[in-house]
Order: sequence, then structure tokens, then C-alpha cells
Amino acid sequence: MKSAIMIISFLTIMTGCKYQEQFDVLKSLSEDREYLENNSDKILTKEKQIVIERYFSNVKDLTHRLVSDSRFSRYFHKRFFRYFETQMCNDFVLDKESWTNVLKTCEVDSFYLCAEEVKHYQAMGKLVSEYLTKLEEKNFRAEEGCRTKLVDLGVLNEKNN
Repeated sequence: MKSAIMIISFLTIMTGCKYQEQFDVLKSLSEDREYLENNSDKILTKEKQIVIERYFSNVKDLTHRLVSDSRFSRYFHKRFFRYFETQMCNDFVLDKESWTNVLKTCEVDSFYLCAEEVKHYQAMGKLVSEYLTKLEEKNFRAEEGCRTKLVDLGVLNEKNN
């Protein structure tokens, strides 16, 4: 009986750590987003290409986990308000102008040189929005900068709910 309780406790802790790692990745997007916004219209360098791949791959992975992993999705909704801060959206969401500039710099001499995820950034955002609860969406809309970014990207509709 004692060992069963220890195993259950261990699994609970490990599951929490597993999903905590996903939230840590989400928070780490801030540095890459900042780099991309500051360098979005500059030529494509190896460093920029690495940051582009890391940022958009992380966005894709988090989107995929939210959509396809029901346990992660429940964990996300359960912990949303614990981790949500008003500046969070500004920390990890790349604005439409920067995203468009990144797309332009990825094409060099008619060759597309960046990760495919870049092309699907807007679609990934729309997919995530379908999985938000009304209360979560309301919190994203409450902060002006976040609402503007998400509306410009087409992730949220113009109208308030």
C-alpha cells in the first residue's frame, strides 16, 4: 500500500514536471520573439535562421500539444490563470508586421530558406484560439496590446465576446 502511494505520488510529480517544461518553453519564446521583432526586416543570416526555426518550432510544438494531447490541454486550462500575466501575450506572440517581414526575408532568390512553420504561424494561432475557453479569451482581450496583436493576426475576431 505504501509503495502504491509512492508510485502514484511520483507519477503525479513527473506529470506536473512534464507539463511545467512546456510552460517554460512558452516563457522562453520571449527572447526569440524580441530578437525577431528587432531583426525582422534585416537580411537572413545563419543566426536569424536558427532563431526563426527555434521560435516557430516551439510555437508549432505547443500548438500540437494543446490540440492533440487531452491531458496537456486539461493541464493548460487548469493552470492558465496561475501563469497568465497581462504582458504574457506581448512576451511570446510575434506581431503581424514582424511575421510578414520574417516571411519576406526567408525568400532569397526565389528560394524559401526557413522552416515551414513560419508560413503556418497565423493558422496555428487560429487553431489555438479554438481551444481557448471564453474566460481565457476574455483575458487575452482585456489587455489592449495583446488584443491588437491577436486581432491583427486574425487569431481573435474584431468583436468582443
